[in-house]
Amino acid sequence: MKKLLPYIIIFLLVLGFFTFLQSAPRLGDGDSFYHAKITELMIQGRAPVKIFPWLPYTILNNFYYDHHFLFHIYLVPFLLLIGQPLVAIKVGTIILGALFVTVLYWFLRRYQIKYALLYLIPAITSYVLIVRLNLDKAPGASLIFFLLGIYFILQRKKIALAILSFLYVWLYDAWPIILITTLAYCLAVAIKSVIDDWPALSKTLDKKLLKQVLFFIKKTFVGFFSKSNLALLGSCLIGLIAGIVINPYFPNDLKFFWVHIVKIGIFTPGLKYGVGAEWYPYDTIALVKENILIMALWLFTVAWFLVSFKKPSKTFPEVEPLLPQLGQSKESLFLVILNTFFFLYTLKARRIAEYFIPLTAITAAFVLNKAIKNINFKEFWQEIKNVFLKPRFILISMLIALLIVVSLGALIGSIIKIQQNTFNYFRQTAPAFDRFSGVTNFMKNNTPARSIVFHNSWASFPEFFYHDDNNYYITGLDSTFFYDPNPRLYNLWKDITQAKISNNLAAEIKNNFKADYVLVQKEDALYRNNETQNLINIINADSHFQKLYEDKEAIFYQISGI
Repeated sequence: MKKLLPYIIIFLLVLGFFTFLQSAPRLGDGDSFYHAKITELMIQGRAPVKIFPWLPYTILNNFYYDHHFLFHIYLVPFLLLIGQPLVAIKVGTIILGALFVTVLYWFLRRYQIKYALLYLIPAITSYVLIVRLNLDKAPGASLIFFLLGIYFILQRKKIALAILSFLYVWLYDAWPIILITTLAYCLAVAIKSVIDDWPALSKTLDKKLLKQVLFFIKKTFVGFFSKSNLALLGSCLIGLIAGIVINPYFPNDLKFFWVHIVKIGIFTPGLKYGVGAEWYPYDTIALVKENILIMALWLFTVAWFLVSFKKPSKTFPEVEPLLPQLGQSKESLFLVILNTFFFLYTLKARRIAEYFIPLTAITAAFVLNKAIKNINFKEFWQEIKNVFLKPRFILISMLIALLIVVSLGALIGSIIKIQQNTFNYFRQTAPAFDRFSGVTNFMKNNTPARSIVFHNSWASFPEFFYHDDNNYYITGLDSTFFYDPNPRLYNLWKDITQAKISNNLAAEIKNNFKADYVLVQKEDALYRNNETQNLINIINADSHFQKLYEDKEAIFYQISGI
């Protein structure tokens, strides 16, 4: 029990913090309404939900795939116990977030990281990670799988890796991450092997740099395909392929993966016509401001990793005694390679930050651990004073002290502001439980079942779907799902919602989309140039639109006379 106490304390502290953060009747993300509804449908006897008629013009109509299948199964007990889907998904998400932080601490302790608790601080104070863990979606579960995957790879537990890979496919379509992680490890093993053998290998080599580089690449390539690497990589691939094929949704999952992972996740053509904010590139300045501790830790870790591969500089011989034993393991090299990949991918798609941030803490722990273990801090501090009180170092010492004071002040101010923004979002800005409940309740009670409703905001579909699953909608979850099978209809929908079509608008909607009703969200965050108000003006000027309902959030029309 004594050994478990630190983990219990961490779990309860994070659980309490996340519960306080999520105490308002709001969900962290609009997609959470979709997850709550799918879980509810599963309980109502549709498990798994295999037919999805609510978006007839998207790939989900013919190729529906529940890419959060295990996550929805995980939510089922919470919904059965609590009875309210939106509360149930909040409770399930909070527990996953607390469990992830606990697993992160366990991972560091498992590898005997000294001062493991300190490495949690940059991660759990990150605005981005806190928000992502509390979006009432699957990131917490995916991050737990990610950590366990790294552990199984480092331990070369091939059977466990295969099972986890299989389950990852069923859990969440971020499963390619485990393949990337395995590839990064195999590459690190090959590179480290060549580096360790380089003194002997290079004796017979030509001194020309190009030939040495080419020889290094060749040996790394051969080492990558070693038997042990292939066995590990094979275990991962077998698990992933099995998860794809032995799947309630096979072969529909193949089409879905192609669109969601390849087209959206890798090439992201939807940036041209609008996708979720999480797929847009991360502004570098914003990344640094929102994650100051993590970015500082990452830069220092990479710098120390590079320095620790060579002998100390002779420029300042006084400093040499301060440097602990050097050298980095293949595990450290693996984590640096993987961490760098996620950093670059984060610049492309901001949602990847949820993996980059905790991975940075782990990477720093492995890279710095050897040095920290070999430091006698009492002697180290004495050496620091002896060195930096010497005349040639006094000015440098003053500048360093000033820099530390200014940086700490800026850091504290930034963290306070970030945490304030976090609380403001989850308590005031995030979608309320009852958002659009007025208009959707009216739709549900006053329209024939399975009516097609033309709406101007694809991002709000999950909320419409949650409150009113009697009707069908034009687009939702991601614009690419609509654009891929129906580019002509998508472009027409876009022109209409952006108020570019004013003549015969009712006929255009009726004839092309088979819709008898139009739902206009008044404040569509996707459009900032008055398109929504212009669309309302066009509709109001057309006698074929009859207003049936209006509140502060939306207007609902019926098309008549056509």
